Amino acid sequence: MDSISRELSTDLFMTVSDSSVGLSVIQYGIKTANIAAFFSIDRTGLANKQKEHMLLMYRSLAGETIYIEYPGKESTPEFASSGPDKLLNSYDFRPELYLADGTLIARLSFSDIAKAIQDYHYRISERQMQLFASMLIKMAIMDGYSYYKDEHPRYQVTFDNGIREVSPVPSLSLGRYYLSLSSGLKKTLAQWPQLSVPNRSYNCQVPISIEGLLYYIDSLAQQEDCKYYYLSQKRGRMQMPVGIGHVNSILTIVNVIYHLLQMKPCDEIIGSLKIGVYPLMPQLFEKATGGIITAHEDIRAISKLNVSMD
Repeated sequence: MDSISRELSTDLFMTVSDSSVGLSVIQYGIKTANIAAFFSIDRTGLANKQKEHMLLMYRSLAGETIYIEYPGKESTPEFASSGPDKLLNSYDFRPELYLADGTLIARLSFSDIAKAIQDYHYRISERQMQLFASMLIKMAIMDGYSYYKDEHPRYQVTFDNGIREVSPVPSLSLGRYYLSLSSGLKKTLAQWPQLSVPNRSYNCQVPISIEGLLYYIDSLAQQEDCKYYYLSQKRGRMQMPVGIGHVNSILTIVNVIYHLLQMKPCDEIIGSLKIGVYPLMPQLFEKATGGIITAHEDIRAISKLNVSMD
């Protein structure tokens, strides 16, 4: 293992237990604090695909920018009437990824990301894949997130015959927990090969940095958290299992990495992301990360924990 990988492994090393998951997700309320922050964003006068707002969340060293754009399609009456299990969600939003040159990437799903990683693993070492899995596991349990309140650049997006027109509007102050990558980790990731993802707007593949991908995954997972918490409330449930949304979606990507490292077929897992999740169980964390992250025997299913806004 090279010195950079050894240093990064040390930085990511941890043991997952009931107490560590409880500390990061429940005691400090990271997940619910972020849900409350996103719910607090004013959406007055906005409508999906008519007049929307776009809020800057992250900027990578490679110059990619990740925004959330709202309201999303699930806020429309058309969505709510599209099936018996569909509910109107006025808090819906979607993450948007722009390349450094300003190109907007058509929305990537968790399935798109998993397939891109499947192709990517041929271009990096086994240890880099284990480090990648370690970073994702820490993201799944929201370890390494930092709270801060800041002014976020905000833009208005209007649509004229399907053409997006973007113009700046006053910034928005928002306090929440953000994925916090150290400057050393960012510089290390900048040396990794870029990963190719589909851009369906132009029917081509485009390169993005691993740092940019991690930020996009975080924003996509935050959207899942907000969606499933809101649906839980609408259906009369006072609590939402922690495993729903953020945790299980990201651990399903980790499961793809685990299968790739074990040289096992993973097409079924990637396909499952289109209709559900197939998360890696904690007892396999050690194998997926080459020993960087382990799980105590007392934790068998993160999804059994519950989180409440009360």
